[in-house]
This record gives sequence, structure tokens and C-alpha cells, in this order.
Amino acid sequence: AGFESDPNLLGSEFIVETSGCRVMRSPPGEGEKSPLFTIITMDVPDVRQGCYRSTVALILDSPSEFPVPDVDRIAIDGTAMVTQEAMPPMALIEAEFIEPATWQAERQAVSREGATFAPGEMIMLHALLDYVGRDLPGAPGAGYEIQLDIEIQDGNGQTLVDDADVMRFTGTAIHRVPVRDDYFQTGVVTGFPLDQPGDYRIFYRMTDLNRLAERTEPLEIAMDVTVE
Repeated sequence: AGFESDPNLLGSEFIVETSGCRVMRSPPGEGEKSPLFTIITMDVPDVRQGCYRSTVALILDSPSEFPVPDVDRIAIDGTAMVTQEAMPPMALIEAEFIEPATWQAERQAVSREGATFAPGEMIMLHALLDYVGRDLPGAPGAGYEIQLDIEIQDGNGQTLVDDADVMRFTGTAIHRVPVRDDYFQTGVVTGFPLDQPGDYRIFYRMTDLNRLAERTEPLEIAMDVTVE
């Protein structure tokens, strides 16, 4: 049976019905002013973003047909979606090595002097990124997901390690309406030791999984280190 036969959904209707995206509008609950919108979609970034985008556009472009008077309650900044579509690919603001003990104990990124490490010492990088995509830009709980690939070369340029998808940076953007000026910035931290003495170049390659269409190559950060 469809939702029409469910007494709890009396008066509900689908306002969007496409492949991978269905949006149901239900009457306001007791004491509520605004209708309830339920988005049913796939857990695939492109499909999820497209479903959200079409829903928000439909609601904002047709205020008489879809009145949503209580804007603070729904807490969506529709301009964030437009900004994300127009902004350049993910970019690096700054990258530095940090003190691992401080990060692990206090989650504070404290700069580490120099790039010389003891064998087995944690080499921890902090990178501040800009133009990082959100899966549901402007909405509560909007998240980011960045894939990290690692390549390590020795002092002669020979590749010692070349691993794809070694980790995923994930998290939720701080939400506010309107969104903050630094809404599309994200800090990420990763670390690992090198056991053998020598000179190395480490390539950190990051792919914004919410904006695959905007970049054909990963964002690359190259850092030289010495282990002795």
C-alpha cells in the first residue's frame, strides 16, 4: 500500500519524483506553521546533492505554492548552494607540520619547527583547505568528505610508497544562517612515521568527493622531510 493509505500521512503528496529522488510534502503538525518536507534519496554524493538542490530551488522559487514562513526553524541558507556551484576547486591555504603530542592530547594544531624527524617519530601534517564542498550546502548537518592518497619518494626521486585512498577526512560544517564567511574552509590532519634515515619527499594528494566534477586532478601538497 502507498502512503495514501497511512492515516499518519493523510494529506501528504510527492512534489518531486525523479530517479533517485522523491520529496514528500506533509501538512504542518499540531502547533506548527510550516509544512514538513521529507527527502528520500540515494547515499551517493552527486544524486544526494542534485535531489537537495532541486528541492530547495522548487521551494524558494515558488513561495506562494510552498509557503515556508518559519525560516529560522528550517535553518537553510539557500545562497550556500549557489556559492558552492560557482566557487573554484578545492585549494590550499596553508600546510605545516605540527606537534603530534599536543594534537593528540588537546586537538590543537601547534606548529613544529623544522622538518627533521627521528626514526619512528610521528610526521604529522596540518592543512587548511578552502572551497571544500558540502554534500548539502547551507543545511544543518552538511558534511565534507576528502580522499587522501600518499606517495613517498626517496632523495633520488624513486617512489617508495604510492597508496591510494589511505584515509577519508570527514566531518560536519559549523552551521549558521546565513553561513559563516569561512563556511567552505576545512582543516585536516594526518600523520605517520618513517623508520629509515634519509631524505624524503611526501606527496599528500586530496580529492574532494563532493565536487568531483570541478577537478580532474587531486590537490597536491609536497613536503620535504629528513629522518635522522
